Amino acid sequence: MVNETTRMVTVRSMTLIFLYFLHSNAKPTGDNDFVLIEGDMMVKRWFADDVLGVTKRGAILNRPNSKFSYYWPGDVSPNGERIVRVPYSLNFGFLSRLFGNKAIEAFNKAIEQYHKQTCLRFEQKASDDTDYVEIFPGTGCWSQIGRRGGKQQLSLGVGCETRGRAIHEVMHSIGFLHEQSRLDRDEHVIILSKNIQAGKESQFKKYKQDTGNVPYDLHSVMHYSNTYFSKDETSPTILSRTDSNMQLGSSNGFSALDVVRINMLYKCPQLQTDLILYLLTIYTADAGYAGTDSKVDILLTGTKGDSGEIVLEATDEIPDPFERGSKEIFPVIVPNIGSFVSLRIRLAGTSWWWTANDWLLSKVEIETPGDKRNPVILPCNKWLKPGDHVILRP
Repeated sequence: MVNETTRMVTVRSMTLIFLYFLHSNAKPTGDNDFVLIEGDMMVKRWFADDVLGVTKRGAILNRPNSKFSYYWPGDVSPNGERIVRVPYSLNFGFLSRLFGNKAIEAFNKAIEQYHKQTCLRFEQKASDDTDYVEIFPGTGCWSQIGRRGGKQQLSLGVGCETRGRAIHEVMHSIGFLHEQSRLDRDEHVIILSKNIQAGKESQFKKYKQDTGNVPYDLHSVMHYSNTYFSKDETSPTILSRTDSNMQLGSSNGFSALDVVRINMLYKCPQLQTDLILYLLTIYTADAGYAGTDSKVDILLTGTKGDSGEIVLEATDEIPDPFERGSKEIFPVIVPNIGSFVSLRIRLAGTSWWWTANDWLLSKVEIETPGDKRNPVILPCNKWLKPGDHVILRP
């Protein structure tokens, strides 16, 4: 009986120690002026008000006239290639070893993907590294944004022990924000405010950003899932405009565009093989009122992923696209999506209420990188109303 009582006291004491450990690590140590925004981004209050006003390609911008960069610095490897070194430390002690190290396994699997697809190299902190990321089992999943200077923290707590979640938080630590916070997000997704938890509406804010003409990515690892911040955990809070059944975001890892964004921001040499040029020739039917003044966007899907939603905009060469009987060629630069599978084309909306809305799309020709002499011909001959889309396959 004495032994059983002693055992119960020991277990209770260890549980209390464990709960205290989680509580003490719920926020960055040494600074109470932090706020958690959008569920997993730990930032100082001034940072939330100031820096998040302007972002670049889904990432934060450096402050003007500042000598400090929020990006991790580049270097040259022994073989002469550009690399970006990110020092880190693992703060997992006795309790973590006692209960398992799934978070460490997830982190190691995550950085393996960064090493394979980008020029970022995550290395154990050396004694002379002053700027580094500390990975620790805090309360929940969150990270500070970009290179902060000194020690910065990234939490992989209970429920965060997956490769996809670790990739997401690491992407925050190198400077990236959530995809659905882009200013153009309402052209691609619908926010269902009635289903959002009370008091969490601000988690769906939009921020100014220079997207660098990178398409909106519905399958980014940085995109909210369909039920994020749901009032009952099942009702959707965010849906694709073209397919309400589409699963948004990624729980496993990078999309093709995520890799492009990282390699663009950090000027990685891998970018040379990340991007591929497609030439789309779009034919509008020569029939009465067949042309449109509405926006048109496309999504290319391949065996390795998709292009993200790309708006086909007017240019100097094509000042008034999609007129009756027109034939227009659009050069489209997309990530390496593998072999072409399908094209989704959507009439997104009209420019002015008194202009023509509907569009009679005759056909689309796609010149693929592998066979420029034999373009893929996709017949359509279908009227589209604003909001309608059609999926064309060879």
